[in-house]
Formats: sequence, C-alpha cells, structure tokens
Amino acid sequence: MAYLTEEDIRTDALDFEDELDWLEDDELDWFEDGDQDWLDDELERFIAPLYNKIKSALLQGKEALTIRLAIGTGNRDENQLTNLIFFNRHPERQGQKLSPKDANFQALSREWLDIRNQLVRPLLKQISPTTVTTGSSAASRFKQRLKDIAFQEHLFFDKGKKKEHQQGAWQRVGQYWKEGVGQNLDGRDRNVPWSAAFISWVMRKAGAGNRFKYSASHSVYIRDAIKKRKQNDPSAAFKGYRPQEVAPQVGDLVCYARAANVNYDTTSSYPSHCDIVVAKRSGKIDVIGGNVSDSVTKRTLNVNSQGKLTDSSRPWFVVIKTLL
Repeated sequence: MAYLTEEDIRTDALDFEDELDWLEDDELDWFEDGDQDWLDDELERFIAPLYNKIKSALLQGKEALTIRLAIGTGNRDENQLTNLIFFNRHPERQGQKLSPKDANFQALSREWLDIRNQLVRPLLKQISPTTVTTGSSAASRFKQRLKDIAFQEHLFFDKGKKKEHQQGAWQRVGQYWKEGVGQNLDGRDRNVPWSAAFISWVMRKAGAGNRFKYSASHSVYIRDAIKKRKQNDPSAAFKGYRPQEVAPQVGDLVCYARAANVNYDTTSSYPSHCDIVVAKRSGKIDVIGGNVSDSVTKRTLNVNSQGKLTDSSRPWFVVIKTLL
C-alpha cells in the first residue's frame, strides 16, 4: 500500500503533527483498557444494525463492503469508520494509543490517514443518504460523541458486570459526581443515586456546554426540556416530548418516573431516571444508563412500527430530543 506523504497530508488542509496529536488524544482514548473482545465491542458500539453482515465482511477482509454496510446503518462518522478498519488490520494494537514513542508511529499514523482519505471518504461521497437501510439520518457529531462516551463507560464497567463499589469503579463514579455536577461523592456512597450525575458527566464530555441543565436530579433537566418545548424556544438544544409524539433517535434521552402521579405536566421536583439511546433498529432501541443495577448498563426497549416508545417495563413519560 502506498502511504500518504506528509506533503499529501498538508495538501489535504491538515497539519500532520496536529492531526496525529488529535488522533492520539481524542479518537483513540476509549481503547485504553485492552478489551479482549475488541471486535464485538467496537461493532456493538456504533453499528448494532446489520451487525452479523458487517462482522462477516470485516473478518473476510472486505473493507469496502464493511464501510458500505456501516454507512448503511446511518453512520457517517469518518473517524469511527476509519478506526473500524484500522484496528481490524492491527489487532495487536488493541488497548494501545498511537504514540510518537512507537518505532512504527509514522507508518501506522499515515496508514490510518490513508484508510480515511483513500477508502472511507470516497465511499462517504459516493453513497447517498437515501441508501441508509435503517431509515434514519446520520447523527450529528455531538450525538455520535454522546453515544460513543456512553458505550465507552458501558465497556469500562464490563458491560454491567463491574459494580459501583468495586476498585476502579467507585473512583469512576466519583468522576461523574465531581466533573458532572460538582459534588464530592463516589461509588462508595451507595445510598446516593448517581444516574443523573452520569448523564450530566456524559453531556459535559460530549460538549453540551451551557446548553444542558446539569444536575444530580434528572427532573431538573427533564422539566427544563419540557418547558422549552412548550415555549417553542428556537434556541433550545434539548426539548422534551411525550413518548407518543416522537420517535427517539440515537443521542436522545428516554425517561421514566420513579414516583406515582408524575406526568409530563408535573412542574415540581420528582424522582426519575433517564437513559441515552445508543442504537435503533426495527421494533427496538438500545439505551445505556448509569446506576442501573449498580453499574453502567445497556438494555433494550420496545418501539412500534413508527419507532415510538411502547415499552412497558417502566413508566416512560418523556423523550428528550437532542437538537445539537
């Protein structure tokens, strides 16, 4: 394979060193734990629809077909698509960031750029959005990051097997509290629910800025989103709808009440819970939430033929649409 030269990269309006710094610090952060089931986790992370077909194409080395199928799920994130091919070519690098200290750093980083520029980008240009097999449009960059971070934390908690009080986990919960809502608690404070701190932390990490109502109580940002929807606030980044009104998409939140007599129009504070939608397919959505079974857990909910939430496992009463 002919690698891109540094001049090629500059011609492509990219500064080579800045590009590699960004690749090391941002795109590959979530590979830090060396998960032995990397391929399954990466596929599950962002291309749950068409999973088996994509996995089969990837294992057979059919890279162009792999990218086409992944694009067919609605994914348009060129960096995620590039990572999918790169780490399948280099399974020995599972759990490792690209580092200038690596003997073959330049060759590997140029290969990554070559995959993106010579394979992924041309295919993204060729395929019309009308070919998306799931019927949903590509998520925004913010929604992609929201989903990625949620999956990252799900993997960190060993897909729900690692519990809040265990070594490593209680410190992570402490990050959710401190960085998410500014409180000095951690996973050893087992009588204090941390699910809203988790949502707030994920929102901050994804880059919501001052557009999200961060709180240790879900009802604070739920009521804010509903209020902005009722006011038809054109600047709102999050708006709350009744489940029968809208179909939740990847990057949206679905929420249920933990108390009786709570409904969409309740304006006082109330106990509740929200999960992040991370995948959607016919009749189902996958959601990830914190403090579910004392971990970060993924579960599957039922939707109808229109994609609207019909799941009866919880009293779902609001869908918060992410408009970023």
